[in-house]
Amino acid sequence: LNQTQVLRLYRANDDPRQGSLPICEIQLRQEVAQAAEDAPHLQSGQQRVQMRVGLEKESQALKASENVSTGQLASSLAAYNQMALTTEMQVYVMRLVPPQLKLEALSRGEEAFLYTSLNLRYARNLLMLRDIHNRSQVYVLSASRQDDEKLIGCRPDSNAHNVGLDVDLYDSIVAQGHDPRLFNTLSPYYGRILYNAADESWRIRLEERAHVPLFINNARVTSSAPVQLTSGDVLSFGPSITSYYARLEVELSSKAE
Repeated sequence: LNQTQVLRLYRANDDPRQGSLPICEIQLRQEVAQAAEDAPHLQSGQQRVQMRVGLEKESQALKASENVSTGQLASSLAAYNQMALTTEMQVYVMRLVPPQLKLEALSRGEEAFLYTSLNLRYARNLLMLRDIHNRSQVYVLSASRQDDEKLIGCRPDSNAHNVGLDVDLYDSIVAQGHDPRLFNTLSPYYGRILYNAADESWRIRLEERAHVPLFINNARVTSSAPVQLTSGDVLSFGPSITSYYARLEVELSSKAE
């Protein structure tokens, strides 16, 4: 490759010899790569250090028994984040180290490495849904760096914990005196919450599989038109505004991490 060559892309059935025009043309250019003059230079030595730079999607906290294995934790986290486990994946135990600690003081195994995040501190947008009948019951959703979707609904019974809900209203609905056995005949998915990273906004629409109506304030929500959420909005899940299974107050906030 050199600066005199041009890369042209054609459709599968095109023949350049017959005069077919390319769908894309790329001019190749070479240049000598040099380190920036203001880049930090470390003193050379014999210590070989593996570095990895990451960009976290969101913070997640687990409350697990001490008897749970790391394999179970990895499988559960992968299922929650809808990730497929592969044989190349590994679980690492990470710990903070003080900036003044010297490399020679670190006990590093063969697979150990130093890790840093692209963002050391940033604002995380939060959507908090507070049960109006029990103010201490708050469902918190944390925004990611990209567009995201969350499911809100109610598991069919107390033992069903793997239905893929990000907000499970089971406790709030049961606290209102509703018989949980009735949920076995209903879809556990009530609504879909949408986060738009470009304008940092939250929206909600009725889930297409939903059997339970959804209201924002006094307006009924459909599955075709997401409605933007603002602080002070009230979400009602149930047959009507006055007859509902659960009612939540919307609060938008942020936290620094």
